[in-house]
Amino acid sequence: MIPTSLETAVYGLVTAPVLHVVIKHGVLTHLSETRGRTAAEVAGDLHLDGDTTDRLLLVLAAAGIVHRDDGGVYTVAGDVAPFL
Repeated sequence: MIPTSLETAVYGLVTAPVLHVVIKHGVLTHLSETRGRTAAEVAGDLHLDGDTTDRLLLVLAAAGIVHRDDGGVYTVAGDVAPFL
């Protein structure tokens, strides 16, 4: 098991650029406004690449910024939504 400080730093290295991209392209705002969408729906709505959108959302789900249900629908985490 790695130290918490190292784990936090590693996640920061991964999540910071992902957050930049999804904010730049309006992904989080779109998810918040639509009350949840699949990665393919988000990509189609925003004219983004589907595979890339899915990968970005998976990173955010691992970080707890979005939630992904069993059907692949992503929603913004409740504690994150007020900051959008």
